[in-house]
Amino acid sequence: MQPKQPSKAIIATTLQRNADSADWIIDLLPDWQPYIFMADGNVNDAAMLANQHAHKIPLALNRGREAASYLSYIITHYYHLPEYMVFVHGDRYQTHNDDPMYDTLPLIQKLDLDYVDLEGYVNLRCNWKHCPEPYIVPQPGHDDSIWEAHGEYAKAWEFIFPNEALPEKVAAPCCAQFAINRRAIHRWPVAQYERIRAWIWSREGDLASMKSGIILEYMWHILFGKPAYWCAPVKPCYCGTWNMCDLDCDEAKGWCKGRIWTPDPPASMPSHWPKQGQDGKTWPIEGWEKNLQSGNHT
Repeated sequence: MQPKQPSKAIIATTLQRNADSADWIIDLLPDWQPYIFMADGNVNDAAMLANQHAHKIPLALNRGREAASYLSYIITHYYHLPEYMVFVHGDRYQTHNDDPMYDTLPLIQKLDLDYVDLEGYVNLRCNWKHCPEPYIVPQPGHDDSIWEAHGEYAKAWEFIFPNEALPEKVAAPCCAQFAINRRAIHRWPVAQYERIRAWIWSREGDLASMKSGIILEYMWHILFGKPAYWCAPVKPCYCGTWNMCDLDCDEAKGWCKGRIWTPDPPASMPSHWPKQGQDGKTWPIEGWEKNLQSGNHT
């Protein structure tokens, strides 16, 4: 008798006009239950979407980039959550993915669920970005520039965690993609997630969606039980998350050979990546020490 397989779900965010961009989840990860939120969808589109793909869900109000989708899933399924969940962006190839080919697929295929069970919350990026320097230094009353969130983070913290001391500094690897177990979500009552979503929606018009998304991006790890300053050592992170235990790593700089391109990649992927590089040239840069142990990149 084979052991019972754990219940698993993938929660992804995409756009209705790019509705097929997340189909790789449905096609290539059949043992995961997909929930694909259409961030620019209309609730009246539900019947149409159901006829196309039963797992595509229009989002009533999109705020905070991926945050509204993540919170909506948690709120809706709070009392019937699977054992394990992965929250990701819908496009398969993204420059912030911790993979030699910027591919989300192997990050999920090779994910060690025992490690997720142990940690509760696991960022899908071990390589440091916005570490070790704190990305946000919460400061009540700070006049934030367009790329800052010090003052707004402090205001959000006061609303979301009214009984918790404001942290002095906040840091974690980017970029709001993570694996989590049911226990970590159940650290808080469903009312807390409703409160956070209400905060996002209430700031429509006076706080850019990008900035509210950044605030939540650097709050997920705290919400799910990690310290505010969370720059985990990279070698144990790769070993635990994906069983990659023999990497050559620079612990002080927070990166490992074969896992990230240098110099930094461009802001967006070439349109036909990975079959075609950037501007018809080889991309990433020639001479990179390619390490494709992370999975099949086709």
